[in-house]
Amino acid sequence: MAEAVDGMGRTVDEALGALQIFKNVVLFGPPGTGKTYARDRIAAAWLTHSGRHVVTAGTMKDKDGNDRSFPFSVTLHPSTTYEEFVEGLRYDDTKGIQRFVLQPGFVRLVVEAARSDPDRDYLILIDELNRANVPKVFGDLLLTVEASKRAQWNGTEWVDGTPVTLPYSGLSFEMPSNVYLLGTMNSSDRSIAPLDAALRRRFAFVSVEPLSGDQLLGALASEYDVDEATAEMIWKPSVGALDTINDVLTKCLGPDSRLGHSYLFVDPSSLEAELETGALGEVFWMTTAGRMDTGSQLQFPATVWSNAFLPGVGFADPMQVPTAQGSAGEVVTRFRGRTYTPAITRNSANNTIRLSKNGEGESALPMAELTGHIALFRPISGTDRTMELVVVPLSRADALWRASRPGQRPKEGEARTWGVIPAQPKQRDRLWWVWRYAILPQLIETVTQAYAAGLLVAGTRRAEWLTEASFEQAARAKLEAALAQFDAFLAQSLGLTIVEEGRGMTRGLAVIEAAPGPEAAHAGPKETGGGDKAQTEEPVEAPAAET
Repeated sequence: MAEAVDGMGRTVDEALGALQIFKNVVLFGPPGTGKTYARDRIAAAWLTHSGRHVVTAGTMKDKDGNDRSFPFSVTLHPSTTYEEFVEGLRYDDTKGIQRFVLQPGFVRLVVEAARSDPDRDYLILIDELNRANVPKVFGDLLLTVEASKRAQWNGTEWVDGTPVTLPYSGLSFEMPSNVYLLGTMNSSDRSIAPLDAALRRRFAFVSVEPLSGDQLLGALASEYDVDEATAEMIWKPSVGALDTINDVLTKCLGPDSRLGHSYLFVDPSSLEAELETGALGEVFWMTTAGRMDTGSQLQFPATVWSNAFLPGVGFADPMQVPTAQGSAGEVVTRFRGRTYTPAITRNSANNTIRLSKNGEGESALPMAELTGHIALFRPISGTDRTMELVVVPLSRADALWRASRPGQRPKEGEARTWGVIPAQPKQRDRLWWVWRYAILPQLIETVTQAYAAGLLVAGTRRAEWLTEASFEQAARAKLEAALAQFDAFLAQSLGLTIVEEGRGMTRGLAVIEAAPGPEAAHAGPKETGGGDKAQTEEPVEAPAAET
């Protein structure tokens, strides 16, 4: 991932530097910012940064004496105990034992491995650090983790550590200097201040910020191996909406209320399957056999096909199509994870329409990859002249012909070589599901906990909340405009809206299907009921990609 678009790179560098000094670091930030993912990035950069190899997993014997993988990571929760974390009496159900026995905990096992391997570093991930009673879970371990209290390797033995006597085993325990603790915590769950002061003094705290804008688009492009233009076509509306609502949340509720970027990391690889069904919009298809001219042009089929297709890519009249290649006829085209700029041109002699690769180089459409297939085109925006292109096997011709409109396909008995598939109601692609069942519930929970539910309710309730929050008129107008833009994204791109339901103490926010209208996108079967308890009238299988 290029450093220019890699916001995580700064976090990794800061965490690596802090770990070398403090030995213990907490990554904190809003949910979904990639804090746990950062451990893998930190481990990957460890050798370059420190000159030493790092270990993040080992092996241990199970109760049957077999070796099993032992990852050096643990997730804390309210029931986590000192006995699990350090050592204690735990029940052993092994046949012949079946009683409480003294067993080493997670940290003791890692430390024992690290002490026997002083030439390598050991990195422990402690996820959701603030969900447990940290002083109770760490116990006397707090003294030993401090960097200045660590035991040092002198070439033959560990020396100069500050030991403690463990209460269950009576063993003398000290933390070696080659063990590093990396904790994570969501800053929106609880303020960092209430964490035990002894813990705070021994850990460095590194903030993990949500990615946004071009930085997030670049990270998505890198993750799924698509160029940035293609990433914009897929994710830009969602990235813009996330940036908009995060900006509002920061101004109104503070930076800890923001939503993380990891929600948007959804794989677009199944787009081709959705495009072929017409679920993503009107589809124009043709076989390429016999239509390729010198390998640089693809002749469009019947006039009825061309006349239906051209308005979708910005040509209201076929006579507006230029007769020569160049920028006048260019249509931005997404094909196999890349974006090209072929040109639509017109034969001046007979007015037939064709698609030309438009020059040479990276921007020229690879026409050879269309040969011997069926090409499917879906116009995206006539104003911006953009479309998607997919190729499928010739064996799909009969199915595509049957799905096409009777008046926009060859007649029965003729060769089934082209057609127009009418647009189907917009299905619930994967980004729809992410917004509906992950991002929006988190957003509602965030504003509800902050007693700011009115912020998401368009109209009088929103205006009242912003007025009561003492924003000046100019700032209030900007916030209202930003929230209106977010509302429009929900309605037009997702077919959803946030409403307030109930009365009095039972009043709360819910996500429902937006009212039908010329700007509202249909998002699947109609829901009944309100909020996250809403039920669909029929089961819907979630497609795997966003358009």
